[in-house]
Amino acid sequence: MSSRFNPQFTYYRRDKLAEVFFSIFLVGLFFPRRMFSGLPEAKNLKDSGILLGMYLAIPSILMTTTFGAVASTMAPNMVIGALIFISILPLSLAIGLSTSLLWSKWLSWSLSRLSGKPVSMISVFQVCAYSGPPFVIAWGPYLGPVMALWNLVLNWKGLRFHCRVDGWKVLLAMVSGVVLLALMILILAIALFLLLPENVNMLLESVALILQQRGWL
Repeated sequence: MSSRFNPQFTYYRRDKLAEVFFSIFLVGLFFPRRMFSGLPEAKNLKDSGILLGMYLAIPSILMTTTFGAVASTMAPNMVIGALIFISILPLSLAIGLSTSLLWSKWLSWSLSRLSGKPVSMISVFQVCAYSGPPFVIAWGPYLGPVMALWNLVLNWKGLRFHCRVDGWKVLLAMVSGVVLLALMILILAIALFLLLPENVNMLLESVALILQQRGWL
């Protein structure tokens, strides 16, 4: 009898990207422990980056059509507005991937010290890539915070069952990482507000408008 959980289609394959996208989306949302327990070791960052980029592409496209449209209308002229609009998609993808790489670097470093064994960044980034399905529906009204939390839950499950690290140690590493990230964002926001108050106010107005449209405010 064949298993309903078929690694041939569930795990990353360059020649079956469509099947992989939907298979990991469903299994990652509903059967994460089973998925991460049988996850083969990644050989490089590239494949995980492609997979994660596939899941980040959908919210990035939606961000382009909403945030990009609003921000471009507030630009001083049409040329700058057009540049803002076309730059949102690659910029949001770049931010998403680079943030995930930094997150993976932190978790790899902290878990290696907490667990007393090497936890490679390649494996951690692979977990982040397979934790990407919540990003697809995070842009829906009222779903953002829930999907962000579910992404962290998938990270926790992946690090526990794929990287074989104790759950409490994974939780400690993740909480400390979130706190550190929040402090960095706060410092950056304060610096931007002090240096570029008008630009920050325009950005805040744009974000507030988008959040109202999405039902988050």
